[in-house]
Amino acid sequence: MRLKKVSTTTAACALALLVSAQPALAAPVEPAMTVTERVAGALAGADAEAETGGPTVTTDGDIAVSSEEPSVSLTDSDNWARVSLIAAPAEAVAAEGEARVFPDVAKDADSVIRPVEGGAQLLYVMHSAAAPRTQRYRVDLAAGTTVEATGDGGFLLVDRAGEAEGVIEAPWARDASGRELPTRYHWADGVLIQETDTAGAVFPVVADPKITFGVGVYLNMFGSEARTYGMGIVAMGGAAAAVGCATLDKVPHAVKILARIACGAGVVSLPKVFAAVKSIAQDKSLDDRACYQVKIIPFKGGKKKVAAKNCK
Repeated sequence: MRLKKVSTTTAACALALLVSAQPALAAPVEPAMTVTERVAGALAGADAEAETGGPTVTTDGDIAVSSEEPSVSLTDSDNWARVSLIAAPAEAVAAEGEARVFPDVAKDADSVIRPVEGGAQLLYVMHSAAAPRTQRYRVDLAAGTTVEATGDGGFLLVDRAGEAEGVIEAPWARDASGRELPTRYHWADGVLIQETDTAGAVFPVVADPKITFGVGVYLNMFGSEARTYGMGIVAMGGAAAAVGCATLDKVPHAVKILARIACGAGVVSLPKVFAAVKSIAQDKSLDDRACYQVKIIPFKGGKKKVAAKNCK
C-alpha cells in the first residue's frame, strides 16, 4: 500500500537489508539475517523492486516509519495520516535506511514498510498458503478528512475543503513467478482491507498497498516523454477531452501509461492532464533532457522545470 501516487522506481533486487539489534524476547527467535534473506527473496521473486519507467508522481509531506510496530505516519503543514497493519505484535528486526522489516506479523507472513518519494509502501509477504489472504490496515486521519473511491480500485484522501491531500493507490499482488494475482480493497469504518486470491499461486506472494500524501500531487516527466505523450494525445483527437479513468480501455497504448499513472494518483479530470501534457509537448522551448512538473492535485496547470531526480 502506498500513501501517495508515485511510480515506484527502485532497482530490482536492491533490497540489501541491514541487520539491527535483535529485540529482547523470552522465546528463541529466528536470526535477523534469515528474516531479511527470506523477505528480500520474496520481493525479488514478485518483482516488487521493478522499475516501471515513464513519468512519475510526487507529493509534499514527511514520512516516519515506526520501529516498534508495522505502521507509518505521513504529515504536511495542515494534515496528517497514520496507517497501521492490524497484526500480531512485532518489532522491526532489520532495516535499510528508513525501511523496516516486521517478521511473523501473522502465520507464515512478514511485513515491510518503507518510504517512497512523497509517500510510503507497505508490503505484505505471504510465505505459504497458510498465511492469511486478507490484511487489515487501520487508517487514522485528521478531523474532516474523508475517503473517496477512485475508478481504478484505490482511494482519495480528501480534506474538509474538498481537495485531495493523499492517495491510496490501487492494490497489486504477485507470486514468486511474477504472476499478477486478483486483489482488491474494501473500506470499512476506518479500516482498509486488502483481499488477495492466491489460488494456484507460487509462494511466496507479495501484496502491496501504497499511500502518498501531501499538499499536492505532481506529475513529473522529461521533455522527451512529454513530446511522445503529446503526439499520442493529439492522435486521440476529440476523444482526449472525453475519456475518464473509468474508460481507460479506450485510451490508445501510446498514452495509456500516462493515463494509468494519473488515475492512480487520484486525478479527477484526465482530460485536464492530457491538455497540460499536450501544452508542454507543443512548447517550442521544450528541452528533451529537462524534467518538467505539473501540479495535478489540486489541478493548477502550467509547468515548471525541476531537478532531474524528480523524473527518475
